[in-house]
This record gives sequence, structure tokens and C-alpha cells, in this order.
Amino acid sequence: MSEPASTARARGAARLLGFHAQVSRSFDPQLVELFGDLNAPHFDSALPPVPICRSIPRDLLRHQDRGDGLTRLRVYLQGDVPLASVTIYLSGSWFDSPAASEEVRSELIRNALLHQMVHVAVHLDTLGGVHHFDDHHGQHFADECNRISERSGWSVVLPSDQVLDDAHNSENWPDNAIKVPEIRR
Repeated sequence: MSEPASTARARGAARLLGFHAQVSRSFDPQLVELFGDLNAPHFDSALPPVPICRSIPRDLLRHQDRGDGLTRLRVYLQGDVPLASVTIYLSGSWFDSPAASEEVRSELIRNALLHQMVHVAVHLDTLGGVHHFDDHHGQHFADECNRISERSGWSVVLPSDQVLDDAHNSENWPDNAIKVPEIRR
């Protein structure tokens, strides 16, 4: 019988370099609170706090395939043991755009952060030995999205390494999976 995923995720979290005190003091308190609000129901509070930034550094813009956020994992080897740091970057446009109502903007930020938190969970599972690193929105990412979607009653997505339409592509999760009621402005 294989070990529970939560054990491997905790082992992966133990390999993160310690940012806990810095995250709670130095970063946007609303984003730290939103991270906690999403962590509890979707990840059983298993994700450790990670830095969340309100913009994406220019040197990382060329690496991203979505304009709303990016998760950066840096791995450092200490002998044979990988240690890591993780930072979530959310697009500054979500915070500055006058085009959307506050309600719409909040939902976009929430969805972008949840998407990036799935990347964090997949990275922790990898560091914990559950699977090898794979493509950015590959099978492990889609599996984690679908685990959350099943709990929440959302649609299923597939790994983006397949030829897919936007409605089923894990790259667009959770926006394409949530059944959002029409928001009136």
C-alpha cells in the first residue's frame, strides 16, 4: 500500500526554505489571508505559507504562458537532498485595472492564486517523492486540479500537453472549470 499523499506533501513542505515568519509579516496581508482561505478547503491546510507578490518580474515574463500569474520554484541541492524556495507572482494588472468591478477583480485574483497554489502543491508532491517533475500543466497538475474540482463540483480538465480546446485545458483552470453565475455590473 502506498503512503498517503498528505505524508509526501508534508515531506515536500519540510524541504522548503523557511519563509513562514517573513510571509506573515512582510507580504500583503490580504493575499496572505486569501492564501489561508483557499488553503483550508482546497488543500486541507497542507500548503505552507509562501511569498506572494503583486507583480511578475520582467525577467520572468518571457517564461509564463498565462498573463495572470506565475509560480517560481528554485531547487538547491544540499548534498543529495533537494531544498527549495517557492514564490507566487500575480499579475499587477489584477490589482490596478479600473475596467473590472471590485467583485470581478476579487474573483480573478482568487482564481489566479488558486491556480498558482496548485503549482505549489504539485511542487511539494515532487519534492516529497510522489512523482517526478513534469510539464508545467501536465498530468500531475491536471490531477490536482481535478481533485479540487471534484470536491467543488467543477468541470474536469486535462493535461495541457494534449491538443485541447480552452474549455478542457488545465492551463486555464479554474476559470474554465468553475460554473460562475453571471455577474452583473
